[in-house]
Amino acid sequence: MAEKLQEMSFLEHFSALRKCILFCVLSIVATTIGSLSQVKLIWGWLLIPMPAQQELSLINIAPTEALLIDFKVALLAGIFLASPLLFWFFYNFLSPALFKKERMLFLPIVLFSVLFFLAGAGFSFGVVLPLSFEFLNQYAQGVASQNWTQSNYLNFTMRMILAFAIMFQLPVITFLLAKLKLITATFLIQQARIAILVIFIVAALLTPPEIISQMLLAIPLLLLYGLSIGVAKLVNPVGKKHV
Repeated sequence: MAEKLQEMSFLEHFSALRKCILFCVLSIVATTIGSLSQVKLIWGWLLIPMPAQQELSLINIAPTEALLIDFKVALLAGIFLASPLLFWFFYNFLSPALFKKERMLFLPIVLFSVLFFLAGAGFSFGVVLPLSFEFLNQYAQGVASQNWTQSNYLNFTMRMILAFAIMFQLPVITFLLAKLKLITATFLIQQARIAILVIFIVAALLTPPEIISQMLLAIPLLLLYGLSIGVAKLVNPVGKKHV
């Protein structure tokens, strides 16, 4: 006998969504508060991608800038520390749409979501940011003295790290959609041209207006899209449907 999915009313869906958002916010608040005690150490790590040149320095141009930066640094650390819980709450919210056999993959999906999230952040931190900063620094040499504001440096860094961390979720999202029989490898191949266009548009929107950062986001996304086709082919072969 075919298994039936649990039916929920609109109010029940809304209540579950509200609870999911509340738990996510509380998790981030808790980890952010905990990160405040180590904010100087975390800030030191965030300075690693910065070009090591004596003539390049960070400056503050507002009395409260350093204080606000500490809270932003703690928030960034809080998001990453809370990421396992965030993915857990998110997929738990989606679990009623899964069959019992599919819910057995709940923990592996959360695990791979966290791993790809950290992999995207690590790629951005270790490869993209150093190359981007070096390019921007070299580009402006001989034109203007290099004194970046601490706030702009942090905003740029946070934006790049979070953009890569989120976009690296593509294979995991593909796995989930393929498991729900919503997409197939054939569909992804047919939509490849549109996907390539969207990837470059997203890369342009999420990165600063310079070609290096945009290409460094677009190229991994193209590779991840190719990986996603393989994932969809493995998880949901063409013609395979729920009984």
